[in-house]
Amino acid sequence: MTSGPHLSPGFHLWHAAMAWRSAVTEALDGKLTATQFFVLGAINWLNKTGAAPSQADVSAFCGVDPMTVSQVVRTLAKAKLVAREDDPSDTRSWRLESTAAGAELVSASAAKVREVDRRFFAAAAPQTLTDLERLSQNAKESRR
Repeated sequence: MTSGPHLSPGFHLWHAAMAWRSAVTEALDGKLTATQFFVLGAINWLNKTGAAPSQADVSAFCGVDPMTVSQVVRTLAKAKLVAREDDPSDTRSWRLESTAAGAELVSASAAKVREVDRRFFAAAAPQTLTDLERLSQNAKESRR
């Protein structure tokens, strides 16, 4: 079609993103949802690169709204994949750390997600990947 929403790049990006997210969730075999994987992955990565992050840090890093991060962290904590500790500098905030089980699960899951990426983006031109990186960076900058 050449009219209506079909003229919108956002329409096509939305459909591609939903197909990719579905493929990621399927690859994770019910162990994690795509959102849980990215939140857990962000916590794990931020643990490796600095101090234990707050939920706000995780939200900013992975571009997921704070309320969703809060709900996902609660689920991951119940599953003993994430440990939450009071933030000594802010009593309203938690500091987050991956547990050993969480770090192991996200590591094993990352290989599956990389394979989804490899298959999903195989037909994309290298410029498409560069453009996606630029769009992502622009989105992060506009949220500041």
